Amino acid sequence: MEGMSQQQGGVAAERLAARVEREGPVLKLDTGGVGVFCPELAGRVDKENAEQLFVVESLSDLFRRHQRVRWSEVRSLIAACSAELTGPDTLCALQGRMRIALDAVCGIEADAMPAIWNTMSFPLIPLVINGLSGKEQAAVQRAMQLRFTTQVEQVIHTRDLLRNFFIGRGESRAIHAELQRRLRDGHSHLDYAQPLLGLRDRIGLDKVTYLVTVQLIAISGVPGMMAACLLLAMQMHPEWREKIEAEFETLSDAQIHALPMARIPCTMRFLKEVMRLYSTPFNNRRVAVCDLEADGHAIPEGSVYELSSYIQHRSEKYWDHPQVFDPDRWLPERRRRTAGIYVPYGFPSRSCVGSAVGNAQLILLCALLAREYRFTPSARYRPEVRMDGFAIPAALHGTFSRQ
Repeated sequence: MEGMSQQQGGVAAERLAARVEREGPVLKLDTGGVGVFCPELAGRVDKENAEQLFVVESLSDLFRRHQRVRWSEVRSLIAACSAELTGPDTLCALQGRMRIALDAVCGIEADAMPAIWNTMSFPLIPLVINGLSGKEQAAVQRAMQLRFTTQVEQVIHTRDLLRNFFIGRGESRAIHAELQRRLRDGHSHLDYAQPLLGLRDRIGLDKVTYLVTVQLIAISGVPGMMAACLLLAMQMHPEWREKIEAEFETLSDAQIHALPMARIPCTMRFLKEVMRLYSTPFNNRRVAVCDLEADGHAIPEGSVYELSSYIQHRSEKYWDHPQVFDPDRWLPERRRRTAGIYVPYGFPSRSCVGSAVGNAQLILLCALLAREYRFTPSARYRPEVRMDGFAIPAALHGTFSRQ
């Protein structure tokens, strides 16, 4: 973002981007893997690999004769559910939970990163698995908090391994208990767990529990990190905040929950630009499940290859002045071809299947920050983002208040 400093992770990514410019889009990396940084090649290689991906098998699967299920089938089930989860009633309830989270921190001067993370991540839990008891909800929240802290600190202490194990086991038991209740009582919910439960006869309840956990992992970090970058961008560019406020001023709650994209064009351009500069994680590391090839470089089965949204989103080959925060680059008359280049939710073959919900939640957050809440930076505020694998505002100190 123009005028915003970046720390060492960003510098490392910039060095890798410079190497791509010098040596070409496919590189042997210091880690021993192959980097594939051409959008067309990255899309082809990742698609070939994704087509051969199956849900991980365990020893119990061999004894219980469970079927092998492709990840593509799992993704299809979740994607179909995502469309239902962006209905007005569901979004109204989601925004209500987000509002409660923001109300809880109003008037407290602190680092806004944990507050905005709470506002985004915990309210998503009922969309992944609804019906949890208070104790089960707390167990899931502890596991999500642990994942978020680990991503922020980038370290796992040996002394914490046993504690972390029990936190993870508590989450699994909570999920398993709710799935068992649904099977016993015949209840169903509009959430991601419900279509996954339809796989139970083929893969077993333990594996369904694992698949639900994967969805909870997906909401444990990135939604909150992206929202924090959005909040920081509003502070850095008050003229865009004013445009967003003007767009939401005349909209009712019902209209907002219907996602009126055509009526909030400035907001949508702003969101796209924030996600371009701060999509996370910057690099996606994959394990090849079959022999692959990219521009003459062999990627044998079992080896690692890497893709990078950071490089694609900041390359002068694809963007005009890519380091500049410029939402108007998304105007129809200025927009360039972005298919396969703009990958804010990950690379197409394995992109986030909850992107529809993710986009909707960011719109809901913009509405709350434009109409109901004000964030006032404190003296400790700095316009700085830690670019260490994830984009995390480093000192977003201030106070939320009701407008």
